[in-house]
Amino acid sequence: MKFKRILFMSLLTAGLLLSSCTKRENTESSEGSNIPESSSTIHEHTWGDSTYIWASDYSSCTATRVCLDNIEHKETETKESVYTVLVEPGCESEGSATYTVTFENKAFAAQTHEVTLDQKGHTWETPTYEWNADYSECTATRVCANDKAHTESETAFSVYKVTKKPTCAEEGVGQYKVSFAKKCFETQIHKVKIDKDLTAHNYIESVVAATTDDEGYTLHTCEYCHDSYKTDITSAENKFTYAEYMGGYMITAYTGEAEIINVPATHNGLDVKRIDGIKTGRIIHIPETITDFYGGCFSENTQLEEVNIPEGTTTIGSMFNGCTSLKSIVIPDSVTNIGQYAFFQCSSLEEMTLPFTGRTPNDSSYYHLAYIFGGTAYDSAPNYVPQSLKKVTLSSACTRIPNQAFFKCQYLEEVVIGENVTKIGWYAFGETQKITEINIPKKVSIIDTDAFASLNGADKIEAINVDIENENYASEDGVLYNKDKTVLLRYPSGKKDESFAVPDSVIEIGESAFRNNSFVKNITMNNNVETLNYNSFYCVSNLTSIELSNKIKVIPMNCFKACQKLPSIELPEGIETIEMYAFCQCSALKTINIPASVTSIGEDVFQLVRLTSLKFDGNIRNIQFDSNWNSSLLSKPSISIADVEEPYGIMVNGESFIGGGFFGFGDGGNKKYLQFMFEATFAVGDEFVFYDNIENEQFDIAIDGFSLGGDSATSENWKDYFDFDGSKYIAKQQFNCTFYMKIDGVNNNVYISL
Repeated sequence: MKFKRILFMSLLTAGLLLSSCTKRENTESSEGSNIPESSSTIHEHTWGDSTYIWASDYSSCTATRVCLDNIEHKETETKESVYTVLVEPGCESEGSATYTVTFENKAFAAQTHEVTLDQKGHTWETPTYEWNADYSECTATRVCANDKAHTESETAFSVYKVTKKPTCAEEGVGQYKVSFAKKCFETQIHKVKIDKDLTAHNYIESVVAATTDDEGYTLHTCEYCHDSYKTDITSAENKFTYAEYMGGYMITAYTGEAEIINVPATHNGLDVKRIDGIKTGRIIHIPETITDFYGGCFSENTQLEEVNIPEGTTTIGSMFNGCTSLKSIVIPDSVTNIGQYAFFQCSSLEEMTLPFTGRTPNDSSYYHLAYIFGGTAYDSAPNYVPQSLKKVTLSSACTRIPNQAFFKCQYLEEVVIGENVTKIGWYAFGETQKITEINIPKKVSIIDTDAFASLNGADKIEAINVDIENENYASEDGVLYNKDKTVLLRYPSGKKDESFAVPDSVIEIGESAFRNNSFVKNITMNNNVETLNYNSFYCVSNLTSIELSNKIKVIPMNCFKACQKLPSIELPEGIETIEMYAFCQCSALKTINIPASVTSIGEDVFQLVRLTSLKFDGNIRNIQFDSNWNSSLLSKPSISIADVEEPYGIMVNGESFIGGGFFGFGDGGNKKYLQFMFEATFAVGDEFVFYDNIENEQFDIAIDGFSLGGDSATSENWKDYFDFDGSKYIAKQQFNCTFYMKIDGVNNNVYISL
């Protein structure tokens, strides 16, 4: 029974469950129902959360809910959305809008979806372009149709060109073109008219040949306006006048007005052999038959620019005197004589080709270029050689460049030395000022000293270059040497390097080698150099230091003269001779040491120098001083000798040494010399000698004839006070005196004053 009861309860429960989601519209019992009212109670759905799904374009939304008790029980509703713009989008700003759905089933909540609206972007109108007044620039602008406040602009410069040149008959066209960096703007072109150019003819040339009676010419006719003119008017044969001459004819005059004169080679079937006078014509063509010219045949022809002189001509007189328009001339190699006034006042002459300079190839008196321009002296070039002359070429006929050939040719810029030149004379290029480079051909075998130097340093030559095939000379970096580079011959005046090291191969610095260079400041010398020469470093005006070779024995005459910025110089031990004027005019020189090896000092070694310190490293009695060795020294420097405080004096009775309390420069007859002064008191019988405290020995010295009241150079008044027995002096009476000892290395003497 129990089992049956349980089964009944289970069936009853199941029936209730099955009927729990049933939904009745009427709660009253159905008529005829056998089920009790209590067993037919209606249970509501247990709905889960509603879900909402939008269509992909948000045009609709579907709402759904599902019963949690029975998933097959669900409700769904789809409704179209309503689109509403909240904020309109702009050109450069985003907008917003919403989609809204309201469901009929009140169980479903209204749904709203907000979206962002993209920027509209600009809708540009067609750009406008505005040129400025002179069309030098153009401004492009565009405006947005959506918002007139939105604009873009760019200003760019134009490029102008003539697309059609104006002529004398038609206007031209010019074009201003501007391109913009922004691609939205198009290239703009503005065209303008160009007025007729009344000078812009397009001339067509036609040549009309000269005849016997009529002049020839080149006719220029404008193809646009037909304007015409004539040029190159050439001479007609009948414009010349003739005279019989040596079986032919000579031209005595030209009566036409042609600018190009073709001198005839024949007349009446015979040769024309000579020209007497042609005073007009810009260009003159001379036939080879004529080699004889009257002295002034072209003189005062102020139109003449070009003329040929035929080969075979031997003499040129004053034929170009006053040809102020002549620009260039070639003198043939056959010419052996050129007159003094051949090119007098040729003020436009720019180039010349010559077989020699001066009057004749071997003239020893008038060898300079200035001669053929009217100058008689070699230094007259500034007054006679025209400033227009820039280039002179020496032809293959030239074999030498004489002394001072181009001296003071201040405006000449280039000289081309002929291939057969063998010798270049002294001062040949002195004071040329504008020639910066010299090229030495291979046959040159003699270059005189100072060939490229100046008397006053005015030349500006920077480099001297030697043909590599030359057997006598060589060059390196513009410096001239002998072939094996053992002798430095010339360091150019215009070479601008501040420092120079003498190459190791050099054993000799040539005469005037560095003369007048104003750029080099420091010179170092290898210890292979043995010889310096006269003027080697003359007037190296900015030299501040130089290192000398220790093999040098002689400082030659004028060697360092006028080195105005040299403050001191170290003379190496081994130097034996310092010649006259060696340091003359070295105005900055303050100190100098004379090595002990020096045995000779010449005249005016320190002329016009203000030394403050002069030191002799050895005994000055070993030095042969010139009597005028310091006659023009401008100062009285401090002097030291072999570092001995009292180098000279007297030794009394073999024991007491009385040294000079003062030593310096004396002045006898305006001749400065080293002088030592000391005082001594003698008793009768005292014996004394003049003593060298450096060598610790006595030395011979003469008594000045004017000592002790003597009135002549031969006076022997001193014998009243002491005797001399051949080796020493002996006091004959007691006296006190002052000795003034003069040391000049050979004729040492003493002046005695009581």
